[in-house]
Amino acid sequence: MREALRGRDVAVSALPYDYNHQLARLAIEQGVHFCDLGGNTGVVEREMSLHGAAVEAGVTVVPDCGLAPGLTNVLAAHLIEEHGPSRLHIRVGGLPRHPRPPLNYQLVFSVHGLVNEYVEPARIIAGGEVTQVPSLTGLEPIAFESLPPLEAFYTSGGTSTLPHTFAGRLDRLDYKTIRYAGHCQALRLLRDLGFFDPPARPHTERYWPGLWRAMAPTWSWPGSARRRGTPSTSWRWWTTATPSTVSPP
Repeated sequence: MREALRGRDVAVSALPYDYNHQLARLAIEQGVHFCDLGGNTGVVEREMSLHGAAVEAGVTVVPDCGLAPGLTNVLAAHLIEEHGPSRLHIRVGGLPRHPRPPLNYQLVFSVHGLVNEYVEPARIIAGGEVTQVPSLTGLEPIAFESLPPLEAFYTSGGTSTLPHTFAGRLDRLDYKTIRYAGHCQALRLLRDLGFFDPPARPHTERYWPGLWRAMAPTWSWPGSARRRGTPSTSWRWWTTATPSTVSPP
């Protein structure tokens, strides 16, 4: 990896989050600017501990550059700075246009990262202070006129460093993932049966083809016959802020 980084200007990591701290350290060592797709706040905090070394090397390290965490956090921070809300609720979800039971989901990124969202606690601001809540809790219904019933629930990683940045300025900040209704109950069952426990999790992620086939994408271009491998998906993102004049897009 040192050889791959040597002489480069910028490195972008799309590897699972487990590697990002070590890659950031190697990038600093080689004088290469670095960003990653993140997803695990604990790993991001380890990357932030490299701040002094990065400054000394003249290197910029930017973790959590995905959709969520990433784009959503930038937009949320902009709303907070520009409109000064007291409460901010982030709801994010990548939904398949043609959901397939039993999970009504399609796998479009790392299985390892997805399971992490469901098992680690979610960081939020409540009562002006940073706190944690269990993932797969806080279930709430969400409705769009043109879509089947949806739901949202707490998952880890989505708030990234927002709670620590805005603790004391916001009374409430939280992040929930949007899925088709019933998904959370199905994932709770898998969790309660132990499929995500440390001894079983590697095997769940690697050797359970039945589950991941159920989550695998069946893509289609609008107006064309459904077929595998041709990407087109429907994304939903919005932020609500109170009090302010901001309306969900």
